[in-house]
Amino acid sequence: MTIAGTIVFMASLNIWITLIVVLLSPLSIFYWPKFLSQKKSYQMFTYQSQTRGQLTAFTNEMLGGIKVVQAFNHQAEAQKDFDQINEELSTYSLKATFYSSITNPATRLMYSSIYAGVAIAGSLACTASMISVGQLSSFLSYTNQYTKPFNEITGVITEFQNSIASAARVFALIDEPAEIPDKKEALNLVDPKGKVVLEHVDFSYNPDKPLIQDLNVSVRPGQR
Repeated sequence: MTIAGTIVFMASLNIWITLIVVLLSPLSIFYWPKFLSQKKSYQMFTYQSQTRGQLTAFTNEMLGGIKVVQAFNHQAEAQKDFDQINEELSTYSLKATFYSSITNPATRLMYSSIYAGVAIAGSLACTASMISVGQLSSFLSYTNQYTKPFNEITGVITEFQNSIASAARVFALIDEPAEIPDKKEALNLVDPKGKVVLEHVDFSYNPDKPLIQDLNVSVRPGQR
């Protein structure tokens, strides 16, 4: 409403200078510093979201299996892996903040250039007695009001891009295929007694390096 209203008021003062403002405004969309910063910030926000997910998953895995980590004396390696992922997250977060911070100043620079162009065109028109000094002052005021909504929109683009990057991970999870169900001929465990018996079990990671041979174990209910 602000944009439409200011265009009407400017057109009532001078249609030609109004056309300059309206025609130059779309150029800000293709203004390369703004376009580049938006592209890079979205990319960094995506990396940030992915790395944050990796860090959360790694932390949950290590804390959930802390007894296993301690049993295999893996604390130092786990800390090293955590620091590496955390450093990547810090790097992506810093870059995302940097590039997203460029967007709004780049937009303001572009519209300040439009404001300067209107001031020059209006001054020439004022010199040629096409408009008065009062009309030029009003025109500049309307031009400033016209650019404010665009500047405010770019101010929230950062949060919007961050939200899109985070939402993409949510939808990626939703689109994941379902886990493969059991085979139709699989047997259902009915009325388990808690007794586990292993008979003549062989196991090895490599066929040429035997590890477990002819294992026989019988565990009664309640035993470990």
